[in-house]
Amino acid sequence: MNFLFFIQGIGTSGSQSIIGNWATDISSWHTVAWGLLAIGAVAMVLFVLFPMPEVQEHKTEGKVSPKEIMSCPAFLSFVLIIGLYFIAEHGIMNWLVSYATKCTGSDPMGTGGKLYRCFFFGCVMVGRLVLSSLVDKLGIYRCLRLFATSAAVLYTAGVLLGAPGLWLLAVSGLLFSILYPTLVMLIPRYWPSHAASSASGLVLSVASLADILFNAVFGSLVDAIGYRTSFLIMPACMVGCTALLWLFFAKLKAGTVRLTDRYGHANQCPQVFKRA
Repeated sequence: MNFLFFIQGIGTSGSQSIIGNWATDISSWHTVAWGLLAIGAVAMVLFVLFPMPEVQEHKTEGKVSPKEIMSCPAFLSFVLIIGLYFIAEHGIMNWLVSYATKCTGSDPMGTGGKLYRCFFFGCVMVGRLVLSSLVDKLGIYRCLRLFATSAAVLYTAGVLLGAPGLWLLAVSGLLFSILYPTLVMLIPRYWPSHAASSASGLVLSVASLADILFNAVFGSLVDAIGYRTSFLIMPACMVGCTALLWLFFAKLKAGTVRLTDRYGHANQCPQVFKRA
């Protein structure tokens, strides 16, 4: 999973650098938009020409309703954890250039902000390739706690330090790198196989609403309380994400939340927790 997201990171990091430096006027952005449309069309054709092989699963019950998926105790926890994570990570992508330009006073042209943003996603890309093996060696739960806590510390320090901390924000991409793919890989463990895909889609869809709503109100927050104060919300979200992650795993270990195996049979959480 982390390797697949590493491939995605090549496009994310590359586009941040190339488009950010090349697209300087509306005509350039029109060219970029047409180029992205062409790339999307090629990807769609490839999906048609090279369909993914279907995995044979044990026959179970039919489709489950969204209400049944949301009734799982893990649903709300995943939505809050991933929603806060989205705000923290996407805040770098969407707002770091403006933050470096308007708040730190050290980058009047915004070029440094583009560099920091590109470096952040470059670190994410490299981290997913280099650090992904730790997930198998240390276990999912231990890695998520370790990397989320470290990312929250570095992210918070980078914002509190202002201009000198911009490099800390950029380097924190290494610690962010494996969090999202590993969380996505973890979601299906809490629903039976016939509901796992639907559960993953619903969790990520609802969690993404947090990011959408945040971006909708962030501009008004900047006008009301200033850019520097508003930007503090993002590391606060990462700290909140980490705290909820620790709390969720504590409930899992205590047996409050149950895992299921691929056929929908409930497993005893403490034993599963130790193995993972």
